[in-house]
Amino acid sequence: MLTVRQDRLIFGCIPEILTVHGKLLAELDALVSSSPREESKELIVGDVLLAWIPTLNVYEKYAKTVDSARVLLERLFATDSTFYEIVEQCKLSTVYKGYRGLYSLLVTPLQRLMRYVILTKALLKQTSPEHADYEPLSHALESIGVMVDHINKVHCLICVTELSGL
Repeated sequence: MLTVRQDRLIFGCIPEILTVHGKLLAELDALVSSSPREESKELIVGDVLLAWIPTLNVYEKYAKTVDSARVLLERLFATDSTFYEIVEQCKLSTVYKGYRGLYSLLVTPLQRLMRYVILTKALLKQTSPEHADYEPLSHALESIGVMVDHINKVHCLICVTELSGL
């Protein structure tokens, strides 16, 4: 099946990405559970996001490998009938539903980054400028935007580099 090297190329950063998101969930859970259930109590989500955003650098590493993973997958589909058959069987799973192929699953983590921009924008829109979380959320939105732009540039640069080698 897959060699250790191939597995690392295709799925290598996924455990790190899961850890990053697990930490955000834990921080948000801690924030909500430690706050009294009073209307007057203000939750400051922006500070949690600001502390968490630097950990998104794992996506840069992921973006640098996703196109090489695509090339490897194409080669495996063409040359390894067992691999092809297993992936085709996986397509029957409900987990796979809605995805056009294994590569579409691999780019899903990169698409998640943009969702954080959208969610932070929505949260900021619903936050009064007088609320204590408004400024931290504004900074978080700016920081996430910078991170996403940087990772998109890394990913696009790799795409252009690969295409120029054809």
